[in-house]
Amino acid sequence: MKILFYVDPIVEGALPDWKAGWLWSVRSMMLAIIESQGGLSDDLQFVCICSDIVEPIAVSLLPNCTIHAINAAKLVPALASSSLELAMAWSAKACDIERSQKMANVIEHACGDFVPDACITFSPAPFLRVAFPESALLHRENGMFSIPPFASTIYLDSAGMQTNSTVYARSEEILSYQPTDMEHKFLATLRDHYAQRLFGDANPLKHWAQRRLRDYPRAVLLALQAEGFYSYAAYASFPSQFDLLVHLLDSVPTNVAVICTEHPRFPAVPESAIRSLQSKYPNLLWDPVLRNVDGASQYLMEYVDTVITVSSSIGFQALLWHKQLIVAGSSQLDFVASSHDVRDAAHKGKIENMTADRVLSWLLTRYFLPTTLLDDGSFLMARLAHEIAISKLPAGQRTEPPVPELSVLTSAYLIQDVKNEESYLGEPGASAPTQIAVFTAEEEEEFSDSTCFTYRASILQQPQLLRLVFPVQGRRISRLRIDPSTLAEVFETREISVIGDDSEMLWTWRTGQAFPTEVSGLIVTQLKTSTLLVCTDNDPHFSIDWNASRSPRRTISVEIDISRPDSVRRLAESEAATVALTQELSHKESELRRQERLLEREIGLAQAHLLDFARERANVAAHEQQLQADLAALRSKLHTAQLESAVLRNSLSWRVTAPLRQIRRLLS
Repeated sequence: MKILFYVDPIVEGALPDWKAGWLWSVRSMMLAIIESQGGLSDDLQFVCICSDIVEPIAVSLLPNCTIHAINAAKLVPALASSSLELAMAWSAKACDIERSQKMANVIEHACGDFVPDACITFSPAPFLRVAFPESALLHRENGMFSIPPFASTIYLDSAGMQTNSTVYARSEEILSYQPTDMEHKFLATLRDHYAQRLFGDANPLKHWAQRRLRDYPRAVLLALQAEGFYSYAAYASFPSQFDLLVHLLDSVPTNVAVICTEHPRFPAVPESAIRSLQSKYPNLLWDPVLRNVDGASQYLMEYVDTVITVSSSIGFQALLWHKQLIVAGSSQLDFVASSHDVRDAAHKGKIENMTADRVLSWLLTRYFLPTTLLDDGSFLMARLAHEIAISKLPAGQRTEPPVPELSVLTSAYLIQDVKNEESYLGEPGASAPTQIAVFTAEEEEEFSDSTCFTYRASILQQPQLLRLVFPVQGRRISRLRIDPSTLAEVFETREISVIGDDSEMLWTWRTGQAFPTEVSGLIVTQLKTSTLLVCTDNDPHFSIDWNASRSPRRTISVEIDISRPDSVRRLAESEAATVALTQELSHKESELRRQERLLEREIGLAQAHLLDFARERANVAAHEQQLQADLAALRSKLHTAQLESAVLRNSLSWRVTAPLRQIRRLLS
């Protein structure tokens, strides 16, 4: 089987290497397929197309894959005036035929003689059908659930994405679907399972929401998205989400609370703008804590009756809790939206329970797939084989892919303890979030950004256990570099542990033991019962390692007992200021020494010039004296000659020969 993975080379959001994250999914699928086939063979061929910027990361992550890089500069402005315009063009219902053919030519040129049996793309790519009309095409993206405590889901759609998706095309069929009794039971179990993990005491936003909402009889949730990406811009009524927010605030009564959440990595509205709006609209509820809690929208479902978004998967989650959905545009959510006008948020509403259950039963059993199913290479290979087979049939003869057994889906969806791969922890009143980075490496590998996981956490004054979890993804990780902050910070810690599969302790440290020796930008001070970590620059870090033979296969978690005592915060700031001043002083001293060396050189040159001048002056004086002497000698000779001439003119011979001299002058 020949498989082409397409990682879009165009740059969205001015983030050239952002799409490198998709390479981890490529790696996972490749490894699952290879393992299911008993290893790599000539019958398995993998090719990945990506940007030239992402290419080095692809080469390091995909050793069993041929990488073909496309320069994004060759696509913009050749095919569109901007990357966003081009991405929106690929997502359109009716794609420009000429533009698709040009892009298909680029793809064919990159692949050479390689013709895939199946193409897997992570973004809309209609030109792949033009380039490889006989190949199966699957669109892979995150599904209805992607953030813990939900089990992660994806979809594999042969039709397309968003308004080109199977869901959009078959919306009437989905709305009329009749769930079985077992599917009704499955949904009830699913709701109960996740209600216990999202709401009540399990809700990290419980106290914030209760305190802020006590004066409002009802609330609506506006889930903003990443601006500057096709997934919002191509489907939104308001190109600017600031305008969307203002329009909503102007449309609802002041006794209706508007809770505004954002994409955790790409806030759409600056905090200063939100604060300004809050002065005019007190019913706008927003707090930095909402940026700290990953998946804040899903924790707020129990407090709102209406959800407003454009194309976010939170729109499908609204069905799970029977909330009214308003789509501020047109997207794959259209068929479950009660309105497309945000002014309707002024009125309370809900979706009918039966309608919600019909849609959810179809989506969760036939469309969205738990990611763990794809970890089974046999399942993925079977799905690919099915898509390849039906791609060669006329449209009317194509069959549906096999539906996984409900018992398998139930086990996959109802995972007991789903942990964050990227942690966003926060409490009302906590500090601004701290960015923590964990760099991973194999035994002989250097640390790099391509194998780094980032986390944001609000570190409290009281001790807390911070748990940072990340997938191994087929690597033999035995070294970590932990960057506790990017600012001048001070932390108090008591214990740090690294845990692998089945709770195996890979590495541990406690106060009283020697701290790791590979430290930079940190001052480590042992106290009686804890250890202070004072970050003195913007890149503090320490490194740890363990025996490579104990490398885990699934996940690694780093557990840090940590707090940020307010009483020593000034110490960190003072220490950082001292270090900064010391560095500045050192720089000034170095500059002073450099200037002194330059001055000494100039003085030396000046002194040398003075000596040269003195020598030249002496030479000129000597020469002048010689000239004066020569002149005096000449004058003496001239005077002698004049005397001799006078004597000659007065002589007899001069007078006798005078006529002869006159005749000579006349003849001449």
